Amino acid sequence: MWHSGAAILFFLALVSLTPAHAAAPMVIVSSSHVSPAVLMPGDQGLITVTLANTATGATSTETSTYASLGTTISSVTDVSAMVENVYLDGRIDIRVLAGNSQFTGPLGPGQSVNLTFLIQAPEKSGVFFPVLHVSVENADPLFYPIPVLVNLDVGTQKRPALVLSQERPGYLPPGETGETTLTLKNDGASAASDITLRVERDGGGIAPTGGGAFHFEQLGTGESVTFPLHLLAGTQAEPGIHDVAVTIGYTMLDGSRRTEQATVTVDVRGKADLAISSLKTTPAAIGKGDRVELVVRVENSGTGPAKSTSASLEIPIPGTTKVFIGTIKPGNDAPAVFTLEADRSGEIAGTLNVTYRDDFGTRSLEEPVTLRVGGSDATGLILMVVLFVAAAGLGTYYLTARRGTRQDA
Repeated sequence: MWHSGAAILFFLALVSLTPAHAAAPMVIVSSSHVSPAVLMPGDQGLITVTLANTATGATSTETSTYASLGTTISSVTDVSAMVENVYLDGRIDIRVLAGNSQFTGPLGPGQSVNLTFLIQAPEKSGVFFPVLHVSVENADPLFYPIPVLVNLDVGTQKRPALVLSQERPGYLPPGETGETTLTLKNDGASAASDITLRVERDGGGIAPTGGGAFHFEQLGTGESVTFPLHLLAGTQAEPGIHDVAVTIGYTMLDGSRRTEQATVTVDVRGKADLAISSLKTTPAAIGKGDRVELVVRVENSGTGPAKSTSASLEIPIPGTTKVFIGTIKPGNDAPAVFTLEADRSGEIAGTLNVTYRDDFGTRSLEEPVTLRVGGSDATGLILMVVLFVAAAGLGTYYLTARRGTRQDA
């Protein structure tokens, strides 16, 4: 008892006589990995560890006093950790086949080194803990246990891996509802049960219809389920690719609950919607033989541009009957001008066809058109009517004046 106390006093006295320094360089195991994650009895595997020299505590302080100048100067410098030995102790059950004493030497501040050990599992199941020993000069040795799993129950060690995929999404115009097909597959090593899938509302105006929630009882390893998803694009949704978040929750065989994130892609594209807003002829009153200019204004009230727009007029009179308009942006209109020869009189019926292209394909618009053309003698007829009315007026005036003369007599 006295000897133990004397040893402690001696150690304290020795420490008090030792010059003061900052903590010695610190070496830690920043990561470790066993491959494969679960070994079968007798199988070989690899243990990979990363040794790192942390910045904190890896400094040395030296102090110098100059009595003549009355000045004390201290300097702090980073120092390397001198690794003397690295050794993996299998602790009877785990055999270390290769890798021991593979690294010695300095490990600078902030530096790290990866070390790999070849091991062999025992001929029994369980969890085993080989211990990594790291000896560092002027520092306490490091002991780091590493769990190795051998033939454990798959349900408690291996996990499901639910992967969500979808068909190539079609274009979804703002203000409309579209459908995409999703597939949820379990690519993991164990079954997943009580599976919930919720499609979140996108901040860009994309939302699922009907709540966007789905539930599946169970998916075994390699099993999959396919189901439709209906999405609504708001009228203010910006064109382009939208990634809609999906939250997937499931229960593993050991009863624990796990949540993962996935995304569904929505391609919002505008759809053109053309209509005839007005028709105008010059001259307004058309006579037989006139050269007529027909102006048709085509308006786009949709959410996307109408590209390669062209118009054609099927009408049984000669003239320019095909016009290329080009692109009409949403909310704009553009004219289609036809030059015709009114070679006949009466009501001339025709058909106006407008074709255009948007992100949903080639589309067309068809409207009936009627031109009313007067005869070539329409002006003479009007003149005769005017003269007849004038003559009738003069006759009435003459008769009225003659009657008044007789009465006076």
